[in-house]
Amino acid sequence: TTEFCQFGGMQATAQARTATADGTGTGTIAAGSSFVSVTSAGANNIVILPAPVVGNVIYVHVGANGCELRSSAPASIAINAGTASNGETALPANSLTICICVSSTAWLAFEVASNGAVSATEAAA
Repeated sequence: TTEFCQFGGMQATAQARTATADGTGTGTIAAGSSFVSVTSAGANNIVILPAPVVGNVIYVHVGANGCELRSSAPASIAINAGTASNGETALPANSLTICICVSSTAWLAFEVASNGAVSATEAAA
């Protein structure tokens, strides 16, 4: 119902993104997204998380080709405690990565493989 959607913390926007060479344009995930379907022409293409908002959870489903994931400021906003000037973490093909914003400078992430196996997402480097 409409009342349910008015509760704080509710994210309800799904979107499709296409990973790009530098993560800009169609490679950037919009703020407020909750489920993102990613297509990629190759494993070195990039998608970028939105600016961190503590408590946001973003589900990133990657199709037939893997890609790289970056925070909105890789040198200062970590993914699984990893930062670097162009820090990124690999997202495998046919997987679902769950990204949870835990602070203004950190995302925690884990992956679910196509067979349902759960593992930690590598730290951005």
